[in-house]
Amino acid sequence: MHTSPELSIISATLRENNLTVSLSDGRIINYPISGMSWITAAPPEQQQDFAVTEWEIYWRQIDDGLTLERILSSEPRIDFTVRQLPNWERFQEVIATRQERPNLSKSPAALY
Repeated sequence: MHTSPELSIISATLRENNLTVSLSDGRIINYPISGMSWITAAPPEQQQDFAVTEWEIYWRQIDDGLTLERILSSEPRIDFTVRQLPNWERFQEVIATRQERPNLSKSPAALY
């Protein structure tokens, strides 16, 4: 996904398990963080210690962040390294099946 050069992050607030991001085009994005253990496992003072730039929200003490592209993407918002999912084995099978599928966006000749 490519974001517009004019689009940028104006501000962000983190309350409970929700990151609220205000964008330069007037949109307000509510980004749930409940599945992202790198934020939720951190102490509250580390969760609140973040910097906002035009294109990223960066947690200084955690040494990780979210880009504007990631916030706007349709990708799942879950940290899949967490093996505490109720059915981890089944989840791995589904992911493996999806990775084996051919890329149908390519021409048919490119598949062979």
